[in-house]
Amino acid sequence: MHSKVAVGFLLLLVGSRQSACTSVNLEEEAEKYVRKMEERLGEIDSWGLTANYSYWAGKHSTRGEKPIEAKVESLQCHLQQEQKIIQKGELNGCKEIFTWNITDTMRSPFRLLVNVTIPMIRNERAKHTKTVELDLNNATEITREIQNRRKDVKNAAHKVTMSCDFQAEATFTGFFAFHVKRPRGDRPNYNAVTVLV
Repeated sequence: MHSKVAVGFLLLLVGSRQSACTSVNLEEEAEKYVRKMEERLGEIDSWGLTANYSYWAGKHSTRGEKPIEAKVESLQCHLQQEQKIIQKGELNGCKEIFTWNITDTMRSPFRLLVNVTIPMIRNERAKHTKTVELDLNNATEITREIQNRRKDVKNAAHKVTMSCDFQAEATFTGFFAFHVKRPRGDRPNYNAVTVLV
């Protein structure tokens, strides 16, 4: 076990157009880290971030380490603009389209699931809401269509367009592991590395 080794690619910020964002490729960051460790430990012939890696599958973990788990902590938006256009006409049900445009994203082998209550921009006492699950991993645009969420719509068609900058924060906790082909001295072949939050 290599207890003094730590890696710091941990925080995901996903946002829309004008927010301050960070785009991260978790696998590229792990690859850079592994290449640096090769300078100290010798040739590393395999490594993995997920529970499918041989370190976990072969039960080489001896100190209670757990594979990395990814979790989206929050997704928040702040209203920028609202346009409301009222058009008269018959209404045969209501279709709403919700779109999340993501300019800076996270690329990793993990699903980054978050439950979002729509509409995200709403009155605090809104009665007609719906929860949808989004996977932010590798996403650049997510669209959800909702039919007839509101049952009390009057006999006029309304077109409402709203937008907001949004930000999501994800954390990665646990360990990733790598295998040293020919370890030096009494060092183990497998090493687990803490991913710090």
